[in-house]
Amino acid sequence: MPQNEWIFLIAQKQKGRDKENNLFEVYSPIAVIEFQGRNHNKDNTSYERDAVKKTVCDKAGITFIEFKENYDDVDFKLLSKELIGVIKNEK
Repeated sequence: MPQNEWIFLIAQKQKGRDKENNLFEVYSPIAVIEFQGRNHNKDNTSYERDAVKKTVCDKAGITFIEFKENYDDVDFKLLSKELIGVIKNEK
């Protein structure tokens, strides 16, 4: 993974009981946020990796959000609204 790149996973906790009535918890991913630092696109493989991550998330019904280094306050507010919408839809 290129330097200065971070991936955050947001999950929803669900509780249940198995056949023996034992309590268990499962965490279901609902969103992935990828912070792409300044070195993110320095090699050609980053585009291929991004396509794979987006495809996997899309097939699993997980929202994939890219957060680039040069985002400003307006971009951050839009990103925050999108993320809040994802979390509210899962409740």
